[in-house]
Amino acid sequence: MSYIAPVKDMMFNIQHLANLEQVAQMPGFEDAGLRPHKPCWRNVPS
Repeated sequence: MSYIAPVKDMMFNIQHLANLEQVAQMPGFEDAGLRPHKPCWRNVPS
């Protein structure tokens, strides 16, 4: 049995409990948001 991360729960926490919209209004955090990103491990040289 493999581990399945609770992504939906984590996204809810980021968006609602951390007040992501307010964070995005702070200087230096303008790019904060829930848009999809590329996984960072694909850009790591082997």
